[in-house]
Amino acid sequence: MGTLVSIILAFIGGMLVYGLTYLSVKERANSLPGGALVGSLVLSPWYLVMPAALFGHLAGIWLLKFVFQHRNKG
Repeated sequence: MGTLVSIILAFIGGMLVYGLTYLSVKERANSLPGGALVGSLVLSPWYLVMPAALFGHLAGIWLLKFVFQHRNKG
């Protein structure tokens, strides 16, 4: 059960770190997957946590683009 929690936390962490990075450097944040590196150093097992954080980073990119796209339409 601890491994699943680590994976979920890494996914959420990847999204949050992307969001904070996006607020400071805008579009350049897309190529800076810092959440994956932080998650793999803090949580274990790293070989499951790093991909989860990378997927969180990608989900953050998709989510922010989706939100800003719909916000600009309305």
